[in-house]
Amino acid sequence: MGPYGEVTDPPTTPEPTTQKSILPAYLSIESEEIDSSEHGGPPGRVPTTCPCGTANKQLNKIIGGEEAGVNEFPFAVMLTIKGRYAPFCGGSIITARHVITAAHCVVGLRDWVTIAVRMGDHNFNEENAPHSKTVDVSEIIVHEKYSEHHNYDIALLVLNETIKFNRFVFPVCIPAKQLSLDRQYLKAMGWGRTGWTKENGLSIYLKKMNVRAVPLSECARFTSADASDPHQLCTYGKRRGLGKGDSGGPVVWLDKDTNRYTIVGLPSFVYPFLTQNYKPDVTADVSSFLPWIHEKLKSKSIKCNTVINSNCAS
Repeated sequence: MGPYGEVTDPPTTPEPTTQKSILPAYLSIESEEIDSSEHGGPPGRVPTTCPCGTANKQLNKIIGGEEAGVNEFPFAVMLTIKGRYAPFCGGSIITARHVITAAHCVVGLRDWVTIAVRMGDHNFNEENAPHSKTVDVSEIIVHEKYSEHHNYDIALLVLNETIKFNRFVFPVCIPAKQLSLDRQYLKAMGWGRTGWTKENGLSIYLKKMNVRAVPLSECARFTSADASDPHQLCTYGKRRGLGKGDSGGPVVWLDKDTNRYTIVGLPSFVYPFLTQNYKPDVTADVSSFLPWIHEKLKSKSIKCNTVINSNCAS
């Protein structure tokens, strides 16, 4: 994650035309520079069923695609191959036994590969960090309709042990209903590449950036998003973007009613920011998958953290 994103298909140069005609409407959206240090404190007017979605308040604001505070987002985790340190994707804790991520992160892994989830981390190169914990994945639940075109790009990872929550390892909230987030302010985070060239490696620190939700109809004109697909959510930030390695990680919305961070997007396919290539990033819309999420968690006798009408995870 950084000022540039990672590309999944070659960057293109638009045909010569007037600037007014090539610039999409979402480029006029101003990205409000809000920061988690302003939030995550007192609960809002609507309670959550159990604690979720808090951020550890930092003394300094860090704006844009910059390093997050240490353990600022305790729900953000790294997916690694067991025995390795560098992450290949991100994810979010949603219960004491489950992590949510993008399906394309885990589909196609060889049977002998064990996924390990690193939580409570900030610097992935730091061994034995004081609040770090690594837990193996015992089961991978991929959406039955997932396709190689990244449709239904969502998966749940079942952990092989129940994790104990603390201020450094903590779940994100799940939406209570399907959301309409057009033009809303969102926050994305991850350990992904800091640029889209081969010279740009993974960020060793968790990075965060502020973005806005883009109407799918606008997004589909400039990306591979499907304007008719209710399961996709597009985001855009000026001179910033998601990168390879950020896939599956948290894109969160600060629910003004609860004053808690709610998971709304899972980075699915992203594009670089170029002078002539103003493309949003496309994520899986978590709120559109609520029936599927609840069904899978119910089969494990675990209910997720949400704002109403649910029980605490166990």
